[in-house]
Amino acid sequence: MGYLMYGPVKGCSNQLQWAHVISRTYKTAIRWSRDNCLCLCSGHHKYFTDRPVEWKRFLTFKLGDSNVYTLEAQALAEQRVKSDRTSTLVELLSAALELGWTNRLVIR
Repeated sequence: MGYLMYGPVKGCSNQLQWAHVISRTYKTAIRWSRDNCLCLCSGHHKYFTDRPVEWKRFLTFKLGDSNVYTLEAQALAEQRVKSDRTSTLVELLSAALELGWTNRLVIR
């Protein structure tokens, strides 16, 4: 098994692209981590983007189960932190509005 098991795919080329191990939809620090990237040709990048099961198998072979799990855990943990911060901000703004502090709010 390995990268070559997929062989040439439609659009396979010498044009290399940055590929995120964990999707860039996770807008956290993991998105720009060196551990979260691979270099793929444009054809294979598209191929794996459209085939998440094959992508996961490829990653497991290439990086190992523990490394893939670690990246997934980091993405989820950072997402929870971001969510918690947003919840806290919403709670603070709601409390300020209830207290009538609208003239004291400065949102940047």
